[in-house]
Amino acid sequence: MWNSVEIVKKFQEHFPHIHIEIYQGTYENVADWLRNGTIDIALISKVSADGFDFQTLCHDRLMCVVPKNFKTKYKDYITFDEMKDNPFVTPWQSCDGDVKRILTEHNIHLSAYCHVVDDMSTVAMVEAGMGICILPELLRERTGDKVDWYPLEENCYREIGYAVGNLKTVSPAVKKMIEIIEGYIKEI
Repeated sequence: MWNSVEIVKKFQEHFPHIHIEIYQGTYENVADWLRNGTIDIALISKVSADGFDFQTLCHDRLMCVVPKNFKTKYKDYITFDEMKDNPFVTPWQSCDGDVKRILTEHNIHLSAYCHVVDDMSTVAMVEAGMGICILPELLRERTGDKVDWYPLEENCYREIGYAVGNLKTVSPAVKKMIEIIEGYIKEI
């Protein structure tokens, strides 16, 4: 699994005199910060990078997360119809455009009464039996064996990459950060 903290550490090792500030927020927050110049570069999903120069770094499979001992019709995946019959823990309105995209593409209107921002809060609610959810597979390692993960009946992915306002006009420091990011991704 790749880790943005490791990317920042590598950058700081090479360029200790360049000050970095890290911001974490919803997809909407990050897009606003890029637009207004609060941040120079974002690690973000392509679905939220509209209007920015975006470079894909990896594809991350979206999976259905269910409580332990949840029964599915098929042992290797979960169908969209099965998901319709369960309460759903959903990301807050502007947190996960990729999940919303998948649900819209498959004309799924889920019964949701838990709306959260944090991925680990989502997992905790699923673990407690409050519903199921769709999360990126990159998070799987962090959840341990608290919940079960099922691929969706149709493989669905999110594109993760970096976004900048204009790749041609980024500062030399941002160019170096891009080099570090791309090198890190190649290493792993």
